[in-house]
Amino acid sequence: MKVSNFSENNTNLVLGFISILFVIWIFWFVIPSLFINLFNNILGNFILLGIVILVGMYSPIIAIGLATIFIIFLRIFHMY
Repeated sequence: MKVSNFSENNTNLVLGFISILFVIWIFWFVIPSLFINLFNNILGNFILLGIVILVGMYSPIIAIGLATIFIIFLRIFHMY
């Protein structure tokens, strides 16, 4: 029995991950002020919290990961 690392499920997961990274990269360089404003004011923080709560209704594990990413970005943008 041969086990392949590139099953259909893994391929979809990798393609989805690469697509998400590509979209974040596009927004990061096209609209940088959007990210700065999103992480540096109270309304932006409430929007991010709302996104995490809405995602958490469907998948708590993804919501925890998303919250971790938002916290990392929040700390990065508060350094500037």
